[in-house]
Amino acid sequence: MKKLLLLAAFGFAATFASAQNDCIELFFSEYVEGWGNDKALEIYNPTSEPKNLSDYMISRFSNGSPSAQANQRYVLPDVMLAPYDAYVVVIDKTNPDGEGQEQPVTMKLQEKADHFANPVYNDNNTMYFNGNDAMMLSNVAGGGTGFPVDIIGRIGEDPGSPNFPELSGWNDVGPSFTTVTNGVPGWTTNHTMIRKAEVTIGRFTGSELFNTGLEWDTLAAPGAQSEDIDGVWESLGSHDCACEPLSTVDKETAPGTLFPNPVGPSEMLRFTAPYQTERYEIFDITGKRVADVVIGNVESFEIGTAKLGKGVYVLRTYAGSSAYVNKFVVQ
Repeated sequence: MKKLLLLAAFGFAATFASAQNDCIELFFSEYVEGWGNDKALEIYNPTSEPKNLSDYMISRFSNGSPSAQANQRYVLPDVMLAPYDAYVVVIDKTNPDGEGQEQPVTMKLQEKADHFANPVYNDNNTMYFNGNDAMMLSNVAGGGTGFPVDIIGRIGEDPGSPNFPELSGWNDVGPSFTTVTNGVPGWTTNHTMIRKAEVTIGRFTGSELFNTGLEWDTLAAPGAQSEDIDGVWESLGSHDCACEPLSTVDKETAPGTLFPNPVGPSEMLRFTAPYQTERYEIFDITGKRVADVVIGNVESFEIGTAKLGKGVYVLRTYAGSSAYVNKFVVQ
């Protein structure tokens, strides 16, 4: 599983202050609908607590269907998803000799997978979505089909274009946001969609018009068996989100060194940088601040690890109006 510890600075941080209360449930953070079986969904945990993915289910509403059949619902595996981490589910088509419906997923997309699902269509075809299928993520911890925590598309609506099926899908052109009425290529077909960083909660209703541009950015899918996927699937496995408590910190690692790293539980960790640090903070993997120390203007200082448990930590250092981050591990 890929870990996302540090996120880019947001110039609109103040706008998000009131949105932090929204960071309460998992949601879809990336959507891949490409050539052949190149299909994937990324699920993000915007909360400060780990979540068991087996409490969640993905459902597919095929071709405008108002309901998902039993074999179009897929409960996720028994895996704990860490806070501010992303999990990538890819359709289970990995046989290099596969043809037709068994065409293998492009290798570069396979490499991004945390989990492969639905190898046999008739058994379960949840991940066999095309651009005209609404997709739902539900919390099923209480049993049954649970309640929706995020929905892509509009349930009960087929946004396909009968004359130009390659255009089918939802887009950002009103009034209906579908290719049926406006003929504009759909973003949910042959595209990768990435949730905007300011989105802090999923769409709980699937009955409203679905304007992709409100919450998603989009990248056209690579061509058939294309290797030209740089920038298309590169972000799979991590997600920038305003829920991340370090979202006001520069993503770029500080131009300094931490030694030794990893560090023992009773060792001193030394940080050295080509700038004068006035203050530093330490955050654990959940984003909880465990240290806040004013040290004056120094280029090197030591950190005691005796009170830190084993795990991954983030060091944030301040120099004037700039803030930098580095990661270290306590063994």
